[in-house]
Amino acid sequence: MPQLPSALSNRGKMYYSVLLYIVLLVLVSWIGWKKTHTLDDHILAGRSMPVWLAAFTLAATLVGTGVTLGVGELAYQYGVSAMFYPIILGVALAASIVATAGAFRKSGAATIPELLARTYGKKVQALAAGASALKWMGPTAAQYLAVGYIIHAATGLDPAIAIIAGAILIVAYVILGGAWAIAYTDSLQFVMVYIGFTFLFFSGVSENGGVFTVLQKLEPEYSNWTGVGVYTLTAWIGSMVALSFADQAWLQRSAMVKTPRDAVVSGLAAAAMVLPIGYFTVYAGLLAAVQTPGLDPKTAVPNLIFASFPPQVAALFLTAILAAAMSCVDSWLHSSATLVTRDIYMEFIHPKATEKEQKRVMNLVTASMGLGAVALALIWQGAIISLVFLTWVWGSGIYIGPLLLVWYSSKRISPRAAFFVITAAIVAGTALTYYPLFGLSPIMTGAIAGYALTAGAYLLTAKAPDEKEKQDD
Repeated sequence: MPQLPSALSNRGKMYYSVLLYIVLLVLVSWIGWKKTHTLDDHILAGRSMPVWLAAFTLAATLVGTGVTLGVGELAYQYGVSAMFYPIILGVALAASIVATAGAFRKSGAATIPELLARTYGKKVQALAAGASALKWMGPTAAQYLAVGYIIHAATGLDPAIAIIAGAILIVAYVILGGAWAIAYTDSLQFVMVYIGFTFLFFSGVSENGGVFTVLQKLEPEYSNWTGVGVYTLTAWIGSMVALSFADQAWLQRSAMVKTPRDAVVSGLAAAAMVLPIGYFTVYAGLLAAVQTPGLDPKTAVPNLIFASFPPQVAALFLTAILAAAMSCVDSWLHSSATLVTRDIYMEFIHPKATEKEQKRVMNLVTASMGLGAVALALIWQGAIISLVFLTWVWGSGIYIGPLLLVWYSSKRISPRAAFFVITAAIVAGTALTYYPLFGLSPIMTGAIAGYALTAGAYLLTAKAPDEKEKQDD
C-alpha cells in the first residue's frame, strides 16, 4: 500500500496516537491481570463478569475490520446495500443469543463441545473442538494484514513490523490477563471504534451532508438496496440461518456472567450496540466514492481519511481500526485455546492435569495460533482468503442442529448420528465453498445442509433421553 500524502505530513501525530493507544491497552490489561488468580478466572472471569462488561466484549468480538473497513469497501463498490451487513450481523447475534446463551450459561459448561459431549460422546467433542479452534487462523491473519497496511499507510512503518508488534501485544495480554484482560481491553477498543467513526461521520456531514445527500452525487446504482448481489446477501442471511454467533468465541463470553438472564441481556445489548457502526462506515465508503473514485476499494476509505480529514480525525480513525482488529483477535485466540485445552488436552491427553499445567497449555496454544497467523500474514497470504471462506462454514452451522436438539427437543439423535451429521456438514460446507450451488453463498447452503442432515438423523435415530442426560442438560 502506498503511503498517503496527508499521512506523511502528519506522521508524528499518527505515531503518537498509536503509542498512546498501546499505553492505554497495557494499563487496562494490567487491571485485568490483577483480577486473575485462578484458571477459572482466566477462562471464564470467575463467572462474575458484570452485564455491561460482557455486553462490550461481545460487541467488540463482532466488530472487526470486516465491519469497519470491509463495510466501507463494499459501500465504495456497491453503495447503500452494504448497510445490510452490520444490520444482519446484529440481528444474527441477537437471534443466536436468544436461542442459546441463556441455556448455555444454565448448563454450567465452559465450551460448546463439552456440552455436546454430555449427549453425543467424546468423538463429537473432539471433532467440534478441532474444527471450531482451527477455523480462526485465517481471519486472525486477515486482521493482522489489515492493521499492518493501515499503519504503514499512516506512519510509513514497515507493515511486517506492525503485524509482528501487534500480534505480540495481543498474545501477551491474552496470556497474562485472560478473560478479564480481554473484556477490559475489548471495552476500551469498542469505545475507540465508536469515537473514531463518530468523529469521522460528523466531520464528514458538516462538510458534505448526510448519507442521502452524498447518494445524490453518485450514480443511481449506488442507491440500489440489493447492489451487493445475491451471493453476498445470502452470505449475510446465512449467518442468521446458521445462528453463526452460537459459537465458542461469543458463548464463552455469555458463560462469564452470573446468571442465564444476564447472558441474554448482555447479548441483546451487544447486538444493539453493533447496529450504528454500519451507518457510519457506509457513509465513509460513499463519501470516498464521491471524492476519490477509481481507487482500489480496499484503500479507498483510508485514502479519504488520511488525505481529506483533519489529522485529529485521521488519528482517531487509525486507533479505531487498530481497536477493531484487536478486539476480534484476542477473543478468537482465547476461545481457541480454551477449546484445545479443555476438550482435547484434558479429555484425551492428560485428564488429571493440574491448573498450572492447563494454564501452560493454554498459553502455548495462544502463542502458537497467534504467531502462526503472523506467519500466514507474512509468508502465505494467498491462503488467507480460502481460510477466511472456511471460517463461517466450519462455524456453528456444523453443530447447531444437534445442539438445538439438546435444549428444544424431547428426543435426541444417537451419538453416531451426531458424529456423522457434524462430519458431513464440515465436508459439505468445504465443498460448497469451492463449488457453490445456484450462485448462493456456502454460509447459507452449508447451514441448510446441516439442518437437513440433522432432520434426517432425527427421523432415523431419535429417541427420548434417559434421566442422566436430562440432568446433564
